[in-house]
Amino acid sequence: MTKDEVKLIIEYLINCVNTASNNDKIKIWYRNLVMFVLHLNVPLKTYEFTNLKYKDVFDKKDNVKDIDFKLNRFHKDNVITIPLRKDVKEMLDIYRQIYGYSYSVNGNDFLFVSRKNQAVTNISWGRIIKDSADAVGIKKNINSESIRKTYGLNIYKTSKNK
Repeated sequence: MTKDEVKLIIEYLINCVNTASNNDKIKIWYRNLVMFVLHLNVPLKTYEFTNLKYKDVFDKKDNVKDIDFKLNRFHKDNVITIPLRKDVKEMLDIYRQIYGYSYSVNGNDFLFVSRKNQAVTNISWGRIIKDSADAVGIKKNINSESIRKTYGLNIYKTSKNK
């Protein structure tokens, strides 16, 4: 995805939040916006991303923290820290306030929940992205892995220029 396509989708999601007719729809659209922006900023696979828990992103005082992610590759248990930008942390804090989450109550719950109070599935997340791209007129085959590739491409470009 190009920067312009990312901007179009973000603007579309912001517009949906601003024009939502009731509080439930505002919550859903804001969740979609936060998911999109967060997924752009973390190098996680879709199933890793949709299975993030509240405690992975928030500390015990309900402050947004950098994500500590446990890798389990080649029988090694390595933990990597994924730093989050200030604007992403602010969005996550607003998301926490909108949903009324707290560490003591929701610490082990999924960060992004569906209407059925379960983790958003990979298929649902892919459909949300595809529908958002279609709504702004992007005709490419965009899915949840496209976001991960966008993250990788941005990292590659910034490291190549140094």
